Amino acid sequence: MALLLPEQVAPEVDGLRRAFGADPSYIAPHITLVPPVNIGDDEVPETLAILRRAAAGVDPPLRLTLGPFDTFLPRNPVIYLAVGGSPDHVTALRDACWDGPFGRPETRPYVPHVTVTRGLSPEDDATVRRLLGRYEREVEIDRLHLLAQVADPDRGRHWVPTADAAFGPRRMIGTGGVEIELSVSTLADPEARRFLVDHGCDVALPTGHWRSIVVAGRMEGSVAGVAWGRQAGRAAVLDHIFVAPAARRTGLAGHLVAAVEHDVARHGGAVLEALPPLDEPGARTLAARGWTERPGPGGPRLWRALGPDDLGQSNSIEA
Repeated sequence: MALLLPEQVAPEVDGLRRAFGADPSYIAPHITLVPPVNIGDDEVPETLAILRRAAAGVDPPLRLTLGPFDTFLPRNPVIYLAVGGSPDHVTALRDACWDGPFGRPETRPYVPHVTVTRGLSPEDDATVRRLLGRYEREVEIDRLHLLAQVADPDRGRHWVPTADAAFGPRRMIGTGGVEIELSVSTLADPEARRFLVDHGCDVALPTGHWRSIVVAGRMEGSVAGVAWGRQAGRAAVLDHIFVAPAARRTGLAGHLVAAVEHDVARHGGAVLEALPPLDEPGARTLAARGWTERPGPGGPRLWRALGPDDLGQSNSIEA
C-alpha cells in the first residue's frame, strides 16, 4: 500500500534514482505505507475494503513536501527524500492501512520517505547531501494505491498498481433498503475485473493521453455493477455500463453513470459521449439522465453536455 508520486514530479525523482544507479522500472517512486506482504485470494475483498476505508478518511488533496535528502545510515544504507508538509497525516493514513491482512507487529518507528537508492558508502552519502541537500518539491496526492508484484520474462519481477482509491468521503446510496457503495478509480481493481470476466465483459483501460475512469458499485460488499470510460481534456467517452442481472431495476446503473458524469465534470470535461454498441437497458438509463442523440461515425450516438450543475450531483451520493 503506497502513495505514488504525481506525474509532475515522478520523472524527476526517477532521474535522481537513475543517477544513483537504481532501477526505476522496478517500482514507481512512492511513499510506502504498508511494506510487501503475501495476500491470499480469499483476502482480496478485505484488502480492497481497507484501501477504500483508509482513503475515505483523508481530505483531498494531501499536500506534502519532498526533500531534503537524508539517510538511515549507519543502521541502513538508504538515501531518501524526507516527507514534510503533513507527515502526521501520512502516519495516520498508514495506521488506517495497518489492518486485517496488513496488520503485523511494528518493529521500528515509521518514517515517511521516498527511497532514492541504497548501498552508498558514508562518503558517497555525504557527497549526495552536500550537492542536493537543498532539494525540495511540493506535491499534491489525491489517492491511495495498492501495488502487486508481477513477473515478466523481459523485465523480471517488478511492482505495478493494481487498485486505487480516491481520497474523500465514502459514496453511499440507499435504494430499496439496500445500501450501495460507489467507488471512483483510475483502475479496475481485482474484484471489479473478476466481476467483468465472470459476466463476459472485457474492459481495456485507455493509455496515452487518456485518463481512465472506473466506477464500481457494491451491494452487500460485492461488486454488482461497473461503468468505465476515459477523458482527454474537455472530451470524454463512456465506454460501457454493466450491472449484474440480480441488481437491475435498483437504480444502480443510473448512479454509476451519475458518478462518471460527476468525475468528468470535476476534471474539466464539457462533453461526454457513449459509443455503440449500447444495449437497450443502457440506452434507457442514459435517456433517463437527459442524454440525447447526435450523428456520428457509424450511426447516431448518445451524448451529454456537462457543466457546473453536474458537480452538484455529488450531494446525492456522498455520505
